[in-house]
Amino acid sequence: MGKVKDEQLFTLLRDFLLVYLPNQRKASSNTVKAYRTTLNQFLKYTAEQKNISVLSVTSGMVTYEMVNSYLDWLSAEKNAAPATRNNRLAAIRAFISYAAACRPEYISIASGLAAIGIQKNDRFAKVDYMSEEAVKTLLAEPDTRTEIGERDQFLMIFLYDTGARIQEVLDVKICDIKVDRTPTVTLHGKGKKTRIVPLMKDTVKHLQNYMKVQKIRFGEDVVIRYEADEDVLQCRTIKLILQPLVENAIHHGRREEEVLTVGVSVRRREERVIYEVCDDGLGIEPEKLVQLRTELKQSQEGYGLKNVDIRVKLRYGEGYGVSIMSIPDKGTCVRVEIPAEQG
Repeated sequence: MGKVKDEQLFTLLRDFLLVYLPNQRKASSNTVKAYRTTLNQFLKYTAEQKNISVLSVTSGMVTYEMVNSYLDWLSAEKNAAPATRNNRLAAIRAFISYAAACRPEYISIASGLAAIGIQKNDRFAKVDYMSEEAVKTLLAEPDTRTEIGERDQFLMIFLYDTGARIQEVLDVKICDIKVDRTPTVTLHGKGKKTRIVPLMKDTVKHLQNYMKVQKIRFGEDVVIRYEADEDVLQCRTIKLILQPLVENAIHHGRREEEVLTVGVSVRRREERVIYEVCDDGLGIEPEKLVQLRTELKQSQEGYGLKNVDIRVKLRYGEGYGVSIMSIPDKGTCVRVEIPAEQG
């Protein structure tokens, strides 16, 4: 790696993304990621235009002409919509405004970028709304005779009823759904904003149908017990940690005609949050256990437990991830460790 030519520029970039946005502006991780993507792309574009390395880019290259050229390139080469173009411009301006507040020499750059116009975006010019019959036809498409079809139909109806974004639906937890006299769901939107949305009776009915399918699927053959320390409930985490672990325990641990008990626990130990899914099932033979542990360390394929391990390490680093303990005919315990971060 070569030497950074403009250390001040890259120091400001680091502080903007790692300190200012998450700590002072309280921006969400998705917002920080969007800003990082924009700034990385702009730096690479500038380097290519100057025929230099990214480390050789300087603040003097952040000009009206260069930023305008980058935005035109987005539209022409990347087929970026006006909204995307405007968002990228806003991200660059936000960084330069921050830099100008820290270093007066950036004020002239900020002044130059202020002259770049926002591209008009008629969001609803080409929108054709679906008729009521078309919506009914779409919602009736999943085959509700199957478990997946029942799930898909419920999710489609849930999206239609609440008007939620896909990400908001992915973020819904069991505690967010209230099925009482006035059924509601609490949605967690952008910028950590929440809103409570009432649910129609039909949506609640489909939810109950889906839960019945899950009960029928496992019946009395599987007992799942949950335990969580109160002080971990406010900690942030990545999605879909427990689901693959529980499914793995049920799929691999069950004995014919015997009840499988699965214990799910979430605990805090000093600066770590520890998830454990332990079962009293078949267990894993020593040779197979060695193979699984080797695959966790070496394989790059993303499936099952390895997929969880990859996502944890990508997010938090090599010091965290999945570990497996097992005794044949006694059971298996899968542990996931992540840092304790307050939400």
